[in-house]
Amino acid sequence: MSANGKNGASGLHPGVQIDLLANVDRKDLSPVVKKLAEIRADEWDVLKPEYWFYRSVHPKDRAGRYKESEYDIRCRLEAFRGGQVIAVFEDPKEGLRPIGMISAIRRNRIFGDWNEEVTHFGTYRSHESDGRIFGCCEITMNRKEDEKIRAGVPKAMINREIEIYRQLKEKGEVSAAVAKTRPYGIVKHMQREMNNEEIKKILKDRENLEPFMEYISRHIKPGEDGRIKNPVLNMHYSNGATYPEWGIEYGTRCFDRESGGMTMLAVYDGEGFLEPMAPALLRQMRE
Repeated sequence: MSANGKNGASGLHPGVQIDLLANVDRKDLSPVVKKLAEIRADEWDVLKPEYWFYRSVHPKDRAGRYKESEYDIRCRLEAFRGGQVIAVFEDPKEGLRPIGMISAIRRNRIFGDWNEEVTHFGTYRSHESDGRIFGCCEITMNRKEDEKIRAGVPKAMINREIEIYRQLKEKGEVSAAVAKTRPYGIVKHMQREMNNEEIKKILKDRENLEPFMEYISRHIKPGEDGRIKNPVLNMHYSNGATYPEWGIEYGTRCFDRESGGMTMLAVYDGEGFLEPMAPALLRQMRE
């Protein structure tokens, strides 16, 4: 890694570095990308069926999944070198060991599209160099890594992306920062409050989204302890993001059962810039 990759941040393991993937030394780049590809393919269980469906990678073809994932990461590096943040652990014996990655993209439109369209099937070739919206669309962590090493790493990667956004904003290049996230586990949460038939009715009735939107609107509000119950959503919320109701997108991740087929915008900055761009249906429901 480059010298500026040392994190120096409190709360992180001393051996952890947060830096751009583009700053990895050329001699280390290939093995780092390969390992990140394996982590991503192994850990994103719910996302994999989307890639099988569109890209014909068989569920049991582990080598094929790794190859596709590596291709995605290399494409992201080519499309937006300044937005791909990684975390590595500097092991005295093994050298650099990648443990996580967060990928950013710039777009002029981020509402209403399927996640695959926003990210061009994970390759980020849909990146627009003049995009006014700076968005983080995927975060990957190696959950098998020692907990002491990965503690605080997701938030540190997000903070590094925010720093990149602020630098671009100071130059007048961007106007808003968001994370297009997924409320993982929303179906399990719904199962605690209603039966499966009620859930199926809510999720399948796309002509009447009000019950689902109403449920999500309640679900994204923090409790008395100041936390949002969903750990994925709370990660962004605890880091300063908000979840405006007009940022709820239903059907944009239709194969993602655990998230109810939806994505949400965690807004870090630029709410006034983004709100007029939200789909009319969401604005009407909010009003």
